Amino acid sequence: TEITIDNSESILTELENLINIANFPAFGGTPSLEDLAAFGIVGATESQISYEEAIAQATPAPETIEDLQIIINAVNALIPPTITSEEVAQTITENIGSHQEVYTVTATDLTGVGSFGIGGLDSSSFSIDPISGAVYLIPNPDFETQAVYTFSVTATDVDGNTCLPFPVSLSVNDADDHCANTPAGETVDVHGCSPSQ
Repeated sequence: TEITIDNSESILTELENLINIANFPAFGGTPSLEDLAAFGIVGATESQISYEEAIAQATPAPETIEDLQIIINAVNALIPPTITSEEVAQTITENIGSHQEVYTVTATDLTGVGSFGIGGLDSSSFSIDPISGAVYLIPNPDFETQAVYTFSVTATDVDGNTCLPFPVSLSVNDADDHCANTPAGETVDVHGCSPSQ
């Protein structure tokens, strides 16, 4: 963005006078998220404390919009993704068949989500698509054998930051007797007991 100022001053000097972090009263030492947005900084959506600490520790102290933007970008690059999918997967009915998709991991990240992972108590019963986040139950679920599965999912961003494991539970409904005797070659709907069409 072009700034029109007095010919006697350079653009850099004008910016330094306006946004010098140590002396600009509106900042009180460090800018608020509202201050950052007002001065055209993008991506400042995390906690105020994170940015305050980074700005205060920066050497040399930031004096321009460009300096502030570099600091904000650096802080954002260290923040892991946030899982946004639910902690409870949609309940399934037993005898739906093996390798059924039962859950999808979703996440947000300021620099971009790169991949998904799975772990936890029953993780050996699942597989995950690392790109789409789709989670598949490997065995054919049987209510009498296991009525509840628990696992955890993670997301890793393009900068290599991985979030803490996010716990998920999956419940299995007991099906009517005729579902347990589904003829060979037929499957039942993942959320019900009727044969798939």
